[in-house]
Amino acid sequence: MKRPVALGLTSAIVVLVLTIHYMPPIDDFNPANPFWNGLSRASEALGLSPLEDLRRLGVYTGSGKAREHVLLILGPSIPFTYEEAEAIRRFLVEGGLLILADDFGTGNELLEMLGLDIRLDGSLLLDPHFKLKSRQLPKIIRIAGLEAVGPTFNYATIVTGHGFKTLASSSSFSFLDLNGNMEWDEGEPRGPFSVAAETNFGGGRVIVVSDSSFMINSMFESEGNAELAARILDGRRPLLDISHWRVGTLSRAKEALAAVFHLASIPEVKYSMVLVTTAVVLRIRYKQVRVKRSGVEDILKRHPDWDRKILEMLEEDLRHGI
Repeated sequence: MKRPVALGLTSAIVVLVLTIHYMPPIDDFNPANPFWNGLSRASEALGLSPLEDLRRLGVYTGSGKAREHVLLILGPSIPFTYEEAEAIRRFLVEGGLLILADDFGTGNELLEMLGLDIRLDGSLLLDPHFKLKSRQLPKIIRIAGLEAVGPTFNYATIVTGHGFKTLASSSSFSFLDLNGNMEWDEGEPRGPFSVAAETNFGGGRVIVVSDSSFMINSMFESEGNAELAARILDGRRPLLDISHWRVGTLSRAKEALAAVFHLASIPEVKYSMVLVTTAVVLRIRYKQVRVKRSGVEDILKRHPDWDRKILEMLEEDLRHGI
């Protein structure tokens, strides 16, 4: 009975490990996520390079490389530290380009840390006339200097503040839904609104886009979106910040599994595991043999003059039901 249970448990563990290993991530904006909310298409088309720690931007400063790169931050949901903001500041001063695409996340915190007067309003932008399928998917009809035709945003907001140049704006029919009823009501602001803005920063530039999802798989191939993304990257090598998204259970499991595989690949650990496994198997086998012979041993202790071979033969016959 114990053997089938152990076999079933082992099989379940193997299936679980294989599922975790081969199942692609499902987190929003993950460049390896092939589903609607991932960035696999944009990553492949634009050559996005994941950046795990913003403090590593120091590699691109002091050598002139900042002017060759663009830092892309999409939909941040984890607050920025002052160390990270300072690394971005140095990157910008030396000619780097920052693209912050956000709507309802923590993007404003970073803008404030950088001392900029640009803000993301946070109210939902709707357009009942210039839209893709619904008013929550407004078409961006005015593009200044980007040469992109009619990109579509997805549950976007608007850019406010001052000290910036508007790169893209919504139509005059658009409005901000302040009370969340998906309809225009008296007193709610009407467009056009700025939805993409640019400002200089030291020797570099900052571009703020009021939609974090215009590059996800479900939106990237919409008319104008891929073109808009390519234009604002300005021919630079894109570094994608992957450190400011909340990680789901599957991704945490994949990270843990990868850490275990890495640990197991270390020669000292690998050989130690082999020795431990061998010792455990041998001990189990020894106990099994000992259990099998324990009946004979007990009888011989009480009757040392009896024949061991005959007793073992009798025990074997009894075990097989003879």
